[in-house]
Amino acid sequence: MTTIKSLLIVALGLFLSSCESHDWDKDDALQEMVQLFAILPANAPDSQLTRSVPGADGKPIKVNRIPMLTNLELAHAETRYHDRDDDMMILKVNLSGLGENKWRLASANYAGYRVVMMVGEEFKCFVKFDPYYQKGTVNLYCYLTSAEADEVCSLIKKNYKALVRK
Repeated sequence: MTTIKSLLIVALGLFLSSCESHDWDKDDALQEMVQLFAILPANAPDSQLTRSVPGADGKPIKVNRIPMLTNLELAHAETRYHDRDDDMMILKVNLSGLGENKWRLASANYAGYRVVMMVGEEFKCFVKFDPYYQKGTVNLYCYLTSAEADEVCSLIKKNYKALVRK
């Protein structure tokens, strides 16, 4: 009788452990990675350093193949509404040390331009930013709903934890 009870307990334990929720791991983070890409002119020559991504309206957008920032540098994010534009959300992003160095260069090189935010291989939105980054949080200005902005912030946090903070 004790062997039957122990087998039932083991079977119940295995059943309950299989019902647990899926933890966010490195593979999930790589598949849903938040990335910022520099936009190139439409007449830029095709090369191994460029690629086209479908925009919101289906028109292709030519971008650099190498992202400006990824979840390896985007450590934490919070949202807030823009003071003057109710349709615009601001993502306040904290960067890693490497991210600060990369963003310092990118924000100077692309000052006054927009960039493309992608989640995985999906176009999310165009992003404006403050030029000439010095230190502290980075403000990314984008036309997203509050739910979409919160989703992006959640992905940034989960992905950074899965990729960097193990």
